[in-house]
Amino acid sequence: MRTMLLKELVSHDVLEFCYDIRHLQNWNADSIFVSDDDFYCLNPYLEQVIPDFSYYASQKITTEQWEQIEKLALEDGKFRDFFQKIKEWKSKDPEGSNSFWIHGV
Repeated sequence: MRTMLLKELVSHDVLEFCYDIRHLQNWNADSIFVSDDDFYCLNPYLEQVIPDFSYYASQKITTEQWEQIEKLALEDGKFRDFFQKIKEWKSKDPEGSNSFWIHGV
């Protein structure tokens, strides 16, 4: 699963991983973006943890929820590099928040 920075985007069919302090804004330079096609591969894991996840709106995700999603995916041997990239991105959170936002397509 490929992650992109704002400057790398060629399409807008993406979901944006956004720091909590920037949740009211879209297209943040310090966000991480994932194509909607790639992101939908997380469905089986996401929906176990957040059954009513909103793919077309903004959704707040707690660190605990994300760790549960990651655990489920890694148990299936899926997306190790992706989760590592998100973990590195989250470690740079300017506020050190225990949540982040995913802005939908």
